[in-house]
Amino acid sequence: MQDESIPYPFYVAIDDDAINNLVCQKVIEKMNPDAEILCFTSPSKALDYLANIDKQPYLVILDINMPEIDGWEFLNRYQKFQNPTSVVMLSSSKDESDIKKSRTYSIVKGYIEKPLSIDKIKPYIF
Repeated sequence: MQDESIPYPFYVAIDDDAINNLVCQKVIEKMNPDAEILCFTSPSKALDYLANIDKQPYLVILDINMPEIDGWEFLNRYQKFQNPTSVVMLSSSKDESDIKKSRTYSIVKGYIEKPLSIDKIKPYIF
């Protein structure tokens, strides 16, 4: 049975590294075993998916540095959707300019340095 304090348990993780997506999935599942976490290694496929579903996820967890399109380009496209959901940036970048740039997007609610942990993601889920 789902804890009433936990929001809609549907999340999307986007990282070109499948291991990082797996870590994200496991961390969220520890917090909420009923959560549905869809992981994408392709930001383009994630955008296609998000463009064609009725109910957006509660949270998108997004890497910055990816070869196909980077997290910034993903944000530029995703923020134009009719009802984009909140995004948390998850990156190995400690560059202050990346952190500042993430704050310029209204849909970005936070910036987390890898690796993901319960303590780091908890403020964005509860």
